[in-house]
Parts: sequence; structure tokens; C-alpha cells
Amino acid sequence: MGAGSAHFARGTVSEVRPPSDSTGKPRREASPGVGAASAGFELAEWARRARDHARERPPEEYDGFSEWLDAVLPLDDDLEGLIAQAVGVDRLVFRQLRAGLIPVSAGPMLASVRLAYLARMPRETFLTLAVADSNRLRQLSQAPTNSAAVRHQLADAWDAWDELASRRAP
Repeated sequence: MGAGSAHFARGTVSEVRPPSDSTGKPRREASPGVGAASAGFELAEWARRARDHARERPPEEYDGFSEWLDAVLPLDDDLEGLIAQAVGVDRLVFRQLRAGLIPVSAGPMLASVRLAYLARMPRETFLTLAVADSNRLRQLSQAPTNSAAVRHQLADAWDAWDELASRRAP
């Protein structure tokens, strides 16, 4: 599990990421004028670092997608914000996903697929980790969820991204 996070659904993002750092100073938020080029560059750098991280600890060793995401995302708020911007996800939703408060299937599904895809996570690993998060949250909420349906929905999202990526490839 990544340092500095309270993983596996504590309740709110503010419990997961305090509004100030350890010195009591408020955390800096990303500059509002940060351009798409900066976000795209940071996403590419993050993907490289995530692939490097996989050599030390493969994604298959994590208990869920959010645990993997927490381990590979930067702790710096500005960088995290740039990555969220690059994949088109609201920062708060991104933090909730990272904290394991929302499952991939109920949140930014295509953005999650894109992150896994860029990190070169195997499709089956992504599906297994994302379904594990869904099952964990279902157990916490006591709500009925059909794991097969969630897996199918996630597989469709992966396939859609794969098709889009193959059209963009030279």
C-alpha cells in the first residue's frame, strides 16, 4: 500500500488526504492555468514510472486497483492533479478512486482503463484488480453486486480503449 494513504474506504477523501502537510501548512493545489501539454507530459512520465514500479512489485501482487493506483501515483498534489487532468477526471473523483472509496465500475472507468493500459498492466490483471475493489466495496456496503456483470462492463471498457488506441497507433 502506498505511503501516506488510509486505504480501503475510511469514509471521506479528507480523511485520506489531510488538508495540510505535516508542518501544518496548507497543501498547494495545482495552478489553475496548467496546460494540457504539462498534464500530458506528466501522464507520460507517470506511465514510465508505473512500468518501472511493476518490475519491483507487479500489479498482480496488489489486492485491488485502488491499492495499485495508490502505490504508483505521486504523493505530490500538483502532479496527481496533472494526471487527473490528463485522463479527464475531476480531482476529487480521482482521489476517491485512489483511496478505494469508489470502484472503477462506478467511477471513471475509461480513465482507469487508460491508466492501466499506459502502465502496460495486463488486461486480466486490470479486470481482476478492479473487480476486487468492487467486491470489497460491496461487502462494506452490504449491497448486492453481480461480479460477472461488473467484470463484463470493465472488459467492454478495456476493449473500447484498446480499439481506440490501435486506431491512433502508426
